[in-house]
Amino acid sequence: MKKEDALSQTSSPGFWESSDRFAILGRAEYMDRIETGLGTGGSLLRRLAGPDPDKRQYFSRRLLRRLAQQLYLVDAACSGFLQGQPRDAFLLIEGSRESSGDENQNNTFARRVGNMYRQWAARRKMRCEVLQETDLNAKEPYRLLLSVIGFAAFTILECEAGLHVFEIPSKGRKDFLRYKARVRVAVQPETPPGHGLEALRDQAIHVFSELDESRLNIVRRYREEPSPLIRDSVRKWRTGNWQRVLEGNFDLLS
Repeated sequence: MKKEDALSQTSSPGFWESSDRFAILGRAEYMDRIETGLGTGGSLLRRLAGPDPDKRQYFSRRLLRRLAQQLYLVDAACSGFLQGQPRDAFLLIEGSRESSGDENQNNTFARRVGNMYRQWAARRKMRCEVLQETDLNAKEPYRLLLSVIGFAAFTILECEAGLHVFEIPSKGRKDFLRYKARVRVAVQPETPPGHGLEALRDQAIHVFSELDESRLNIVRRYREEPSPLIRDSVRKWRTGNWQRVLEGNFDLLS
């Protein structure tokens, strides 16, 4: 559907009472965002090339990074849109109580995973809002509920759903203590939740309550000792660069 086709439906009889109006308007708005993103990419490319690109001997590394990221996100957004994939996401990170070690340590790891997604959203220029976050204590599992809006937010985050496992060598034994964080990803409905973050939080809680998730796959395993190693079972990569992953670049390592 072209943006003009979507907008033309707004003049159809009964459109504003139709249950489809939110999806149609949402698609038109998303196409407008993609057009703006392409325009930003073109502007960055012109700045990078300069007035006489054939004579350039040096290209700004900062602009190259910005352009590469912009093209990556716009490409993901276009691919997701053409395939009819959802756009925006709710993200829920919870500390597990099935871990083999200290519950405080488990909550600390879950919070690190949550911070990784917040940094990812900031780096990708996405709108990330905290809808709910528990205190960091051992009395209850850590819980972080986020709303993430941006290019291909759901498409990229969908691969993150499952268990994230932090492995620490057990003293005096040859095996590992394992701390787990569960990540859940859900589609943000087209229908507006109402006004304010409280309404958005209630919508997110309702959406997650209706998800059927009987199986949990392991997304990534994290080790700091005896040598740093992170293994991604979904995107099929491994790295010793902890900082790069926890700064939110997990989607650009495959």
